[in-house]
Amino acid sequence: MSGGKARKSGLNAEEMLQQENDHLTDNLTMKVSSLKSLASDIERETRSQNVQLDDMDDSFGGAGTLLSGTVNRVKGMLLVGSSNRKLTCYFAIALIILFFLFYYLFTKVTHK
Repeated sequence: MSGGKARKSGLNAEEMLQQENDHLTDNLTMKVSSLKSLASDIERETRSQNVQLDDMDDSFGGAGTLLSGTVNRVKGMLLVGSSNRKLTCYFAIALIILFFLFYYLFTKVTHK
């Protein structure tokens, strides 16, 4: 009879180990699925941000072209040789200061 009990307890141990393995396999499967979902979300977010960065690059490129054209026009205006260069420079500086002043005031008003 003791041989039958040993055999029965050996089967129980094997069944317990198999159940534990099945449980651990299920847990591992859930974790892998969760990681796969997280990786997919990260990929989607990365693609979205890359599109936004490309759009910003295009916008800044256009602004750079506009600014370089403006600087070239100002240089041409200053090189014309008019007698009112000093007055023109003061006027340009005043416009720039007014622009930044209005920008500052506008941001203060809209953030309240």
